[in-house]
Amino acid sequence: VMPMAGQGSRFRRNGITLPKPLIEVGGKPFFWWATQSVCRMAPVGRMIFVVLKEHVRDFAIDDAVRHHYPDALLEVLDEPTGGAAETAARGVACAAADLPVAICDSDHAFAAFPGTTAMLATADASLLCFTSQNPAYSYVRFDAGGEVAGTIEKQVVSSSAIAGCYLFSSPEAFLAPYERYRENCPYDEYFVSGVYDELISLGGRVVAQMLREHLSFGTPEELAALIGNGREHDLLAWAA
Repeated sequence: VMPMAGQGSRFRRNGITLPKPLIEVGGKPFFWWATQSVCRMAPVGRMIFVVLKEHVRDFAIDDAVRHHYPDALLEVLDEPTGGAAETAARGVACAAADLPVAICDSDHAFAAFPGTTAMLATADASLLCFTSQNPAYSYVRFDAGGEVAGTIEKQVVSSSAIAGCYLFSSPEAFLAPYERYRENCPYDEYFVSGVYDELISLGGRVVAQMLREHLSFGTPEELAALIGNGREHDLLAWAA
């Protein structure tokens, strides 16, 4: 499931009116890099992209998705939601009930270690992470025993930054805690990572797994840094 119904306000402030998932790096749109990252990690059955009606009307985002993924399912929203978790929930509701679900942001690319998704056989959910100390990201909180105790937004409480690909053992493993999160969310928008806190409070087991590589291009600054540091070559190598 790929939530793509945001406004991309930071890029718009920089004069880019194209919806963020359609911005290109390395000759491909952002959403393609994110989707291919998931496809390299594990076999993917149903692909669900959640988009805005205005982006269909003004930018043909549906055609862009189907150009790369002809069998994709598109869930079209009339208006923006209260955050990525709410957008994701619309897509997860369309997922197969008996299979694991990956909710993946459209503005990053990654390479996972072999066997990453196998952890869902013994855990209810997994947080994919990369090493950082940058307060721009969200982070995993660990308890004294090293188990995942929760998540926190924009505060460096560990070295495990949350990458933006969220694994759940089933749609229900996301949807049940999501409903509680809507009632208890301490922020002014619904973050997917916050659903994990409610899952843990319900007795669910969450694991954190480090990625082999992670590249983020979710802001104009990150995109410029990626290009300026020559990391486009890494993306192109992954696509080969």
